[in-house]
Amino acid sequence: MLDGGGGGVEPFHCIRPFPTALFPSKEGFVVNPHRRPSGNSHIPAIEILKLTSSSPLTLRTVLIVEVKNTDEWPTGIPALERQLTTQTDAAFVGTDAAFIGAAHAEVYWIGAMGPHWRYGKKDQDDGQDLVPLIEWHHTQVHDAASFADLQKLVALVNAL
Repeated sequence: MLDGGGGGVEPFHCIRPFPTALFPSKEGFVVNPHRRPSGNSHIPAIEILKLTSSSPLTLRTVLIVEVKNTDEWPTGIPALERQLTTQTDAAFVGTDAAFIGAAHAEVYWIGAMGPHWRYGKKDQDDGQDLVPLIEWHHTQVHDAASFADLQKLVALVNAL
């Protein structure tokens, strides 16, 4: 496993290969990493966009991935959820210059802290909480259950 200096598995290295593998550009997806000026600036958030029109070129934010260091588990869950709420809200209203696209009625999210991760969705209705769609997975290597959940997420995102 990789150690990012924080005493645990470096989450970005664990999650980094999945966006382009699950959401390939040949299927109209764009992976947009975001650098943050503060906090865990060495771990970018990731925005997954879907090409919805080529004329004019229109990209829609469909998934936001927020990654925190392993050593923040589990006390960092509220901070992770606040960051995801901020990012999903920004994706809906288009006020964050870091977001290329804009979400429509819903956007999916993944929150990860090292080997701990889960995903959910947020609907656009001014202030609704994040809705987790699965329980936390606790695995450094994807097992059958986490692989199945990732495949379900891919299907949900593709359906947008």
